[in-house]
Amino acid sequence: MKKSLSKVKEFIFESFEFDKNTKELLLHYSLDGKINFTEKLTFNFNFAENHSAEALNKAFFGLWIMCGISYFKTCLPQTIIIKTGELTKSQTKFFTKIYENGLGEFFVENKLNPLNQIHFPFVENSANLSQSINLKLSGTIVPIGGGKDSLVTAKILEKAGVEFSTWHIGSSKVIKDCVKKLNKENLQISREISPELLSLNKEGALNGHIPISAILAFLSVITAILTGKKNIAFSNENSANFGNIEYMGKEMNHQYSKSLEFEQDFQKYVAENISPDVKYFSFLRPLTEVKIAEIFAGICWNDFHDKFSSCNRNFHINKKAETKWCLKCSKCALVGLIL
Repeated sequence: MKKSLSKVKEFIFESFEFDKNTKELLLHYSLDGKINFTEKLTFNFNFAENHSAEALNKAFFGLWIMCGISYFKTCLPQTIIIKTGELTKSQTKFFTKIYENGLGEFFVENKLNPLNQIHFPFVENSANLSQSINLKLSGTIVPIGGGKDSLVTAKILEKAGVEFSTWHIGSSKVIKDCVKKLNKENLQISREISPELLSLNKEGALNGHIPISAILAFLSVITAILTGKKNIAFSNENSANFGNIEYMGKEMNHQYSKSLEFEQDFQKYVAENISPDVKYFSFLRPLTEVKIAEIFAGICWNDFHDKFSSCNRNFHINKKAETKWCLKCSKCALVGLIL
């Protein structure tokens, strides 16, 4: 770890701000108030005129806390300070759990003890933030990741006559090609990681896997509120429920933020702290990878065999894949075998 980072004592959630005219959300963080980070998200779609500003702010708050994990992990400061708003005891429990479990692979790769690393503050009797908002919503969002799973969800719903909008983060060509072929209303978000984080990573800050699906979960709820949609149909499958290895007496699951356990925790968080009318769930939860591949081969192959990719190298922050399939990683091997 960079020497200056080893002396950091505080991770500070500084503030967040949303400009409805530019549609930009800025998330501000710092280490000891000296090393500053700003992450920018841009919501590139039309907003419903009657969307709830109060529910939106609650969702922004949750996203702000969740996105902080990317910057917190640089040196795992023992003290966490939240300058804007406050966490209830139940919110603290939720975020402590997802930070600890979602950084499982990170702890293993960096040979760190995963226990007692996360210390969120909370206010014992804070009821204001925990009051959810009733909303009038309708319609469905299907997040598209460019892989076989989300395409199976989309095609099943399409064949059943269910109207839905596609949704994605970033500008990956793989995702764009799949979304174009589906030909639905598309909702897209641009995300810009703070450049300071990338600089620290190059200089030796602690780095590794984060629970990106938890960040996507909050972003999908924000999208639902902004567009008046009710259902968010992700495509996480059954194998995501199980851990990969045991490390220091704790089961580590690389896909924790895709698991049923996280899904249920997140559903409870949204119902209690944002709105009970936004329904986040995984459409493919009962199915195995092999079953999904079988369905994909039957109803998706003709339209998407030359467009989809399940190789994660297409989505690395600093290194884009030259082809849809690197033909070297375990994801390429798995998908090739099961298909």
